[in-house]
Amino acid sequence: MRPEDITSSLTKHYFIAVSILALLSTLTYFSLYMGIKTSETTAHIVNLSGQQRMLSQRIASFAQQYYLRMYTAQAAKSLLSYLTVSQKKKPPIEPIKYA
Repeated sequence: MRPEDITSSLTKHYFIAVSILALLSTLTYFSLYMGIKTSETTAHIVNLSGQQRMLSQRIASFAQQYYLRMYTAQAAKSLLSYLTVSQKKKPPIEPIKYA
Protein backbone atom coordinates (compact mmCIF):
# COMPACT_ATOMS: atom_id res chain seq x y z
CA MET A 1 0.00 0.00 0.00
CA ARG A 2 1.15 3.42 -0.84
CA PRO A 3 1.28 6.24 1.73
CA GLU A 4 -1.30 8.23 -0.27
CA ASP A 5 -3.77 5.35 -0.02
CA ILE A 6 -3.25 5.09 3.77
CA THR A 7 -3.73 8.85 4.16
CA SER A 8 -6.84 8.79 1.98
CA SER A 9 -8.27 5.81 3.93
CA LEU A 10 -7.59 7.47 7.30
CA THR A 11 -9.15 10.73 6.07
CA LYS A 12 -12.29 8.86 4.98
CA HIS A 13 -12.51 7.02 8.31
CA TYR A 14 -11.93 10.26 10.22
CA PHE A 15 -14.62 12.04 8.19
CA ILE A 16 -17.10 9.19 8.81
CA ALA A 17 -16.34 9.20 12.57
CA VAL A 18 -16.75 12.97 12.84
CA SER A 19 -19.96 12.83 10.78
CA ILE A 20 -21.40 10.14 13.08
CA LEU A 21 -20.49 12.20 16.15
CA ALA A 22 -22.08 15.31 14.64
CA LEU A 23 -25.24 13.37 13.78
CA LEU A 24 -25.47 11.87 17.27
CA SER A 25 -24.87 15.28 18.86
CA THR A 26 -27.63 16.81 16.73
CA LEU A 27 -30.05 13.99 17.59
CA THR A 28 -29.23 14.36 21.27
CA TYR A 29 -29.81 18.12 21.10
CA PHE A 30 -33.23 17.72 19.48
CA SER A 31 -34.18 14.95 21.89
CA LEU A 32 -33.31 17.14 24.90
CA TYR A 33 -35.02 20.14 23.31
CA MET A 34 -38.26 18.19 22.85
CA GLY A 35 -38.01 16.83 26.40
CA ILE A 36 -37.59 20.34 27.81
CA LYS A 37 -40.53 21.64 25.76
CA THR A 38 -42.69 18.78 27.00
CA SER A 39 -41.62 19.50 30.59
CA GLU A 40 -42.45 23.19 30.17
CA THR A 41 -45.89 22.32 28.83
CA THR A 42 -46.49 19.87 31.67
CA ALA A 43 -45.27 22.41 34.23
CA HIS A 44 -47.62 25.02 32.78
CA ILE A 45 -50.58 22.62 32.98
CA VAL A 46 -49.71 21.66 36.57
CA ASN A 47 -49.41 25.35 37.47
CA LEU A 48 -52.81 26.14 35.95
CA SER A 49 -54.47 23.23 37.73
CA GLY A 50 -52.91 24.35 41.02
CA GLN A 51 -54.26 27.86 40.52
CA GLN A 52 -57.71 26.48 39.71
CA ARG A 53 -57.64 24.32 42.84
CA MET A 54 -56.63 27.32 44.97
CA LEU A 55 -59.41 29.45 43.46
CA SER A 56 -62.04 26.75 43.98
CA GLN A 57 -60.95 26.40 47.61
CA ARG A 58 -61.23 30.17 48.07
CA ILE A 59 -64.72 30.14 46.54
CA ALA A 60 -65.76 27.33 48.88
CA SER A 61 -64.29 29.20 51.85
CA PHE A 62 -66.06 32.45 50.94
CA ALA A 63 -69.34 30.60 50.43
CA GLN A 64 -68.98 28.92 53.82
CA GLN A 65 -68.16 32.22 55.52
CA TYR A 66 -71.14 33.90 53.86
CA TYR A 67 -73.47 31.06 54.82
CA LEU A 68 -72.25 31.03 58.42
CA ARG A 69 -72.64 34.81 58.72
CA MET A 70 -76.15 34.70 57.30
CA TYR A 71 -77.14 31.61 59.30
CA THR A 72 -75.67 32.95 62.52
CA ALA A 73 -77.41 36.30 62.11
CA GLN A 74 -80.70 34.62 61.26
CA ALA A 75 -80.34 32.15 64.13
CA ALA A 76 -79.59 34.98 66.55
CA LYS A 77 -82.66 36.91 65.38
CA SER A 78 -84.83 33.80 65.68
CA LEU A 79 -83.52 33.02 69.14
CA LEU A 80 -84.02 36.59 70.28
CA SER A 81 -87.57 36.70 68.95
CA TYR A 82 -88.32 33.29 70.51
CA LEU A 83 -86.99 34.37 73.87
CA THR A 84 -88.90 37.64 73.71
CA VAL A 85 -92.17 35.91 72.77
CA SER A 86 -91.71 33.07 75.26
CA GLN A 87 -91.02 35.50 78.10
CA LYS A 88 -94.23 37.35 77.35
CA LYS A 89 -96.31 34.17 77.33
CA LYS A 90 -95.01 32.65 80.54
CA PRO A 91 -96.65 33.58 83.80
CA PRO A 92 -94.30 35.02 86.35
CA ILE A 93 -92.63 32.48 88.57
CA GLU A 94 -93.97 32.57 92.08
CA PRO A 95 -91.68 31.82 94.91
CA ILE A 96 -92.15 28.46 96.60
CA LYS A 97 -93.73 28.74 100.03
CA TYR A 98 -92.46 26.37 102.62
CA ALA A 99 -94.80 25.50 105.44
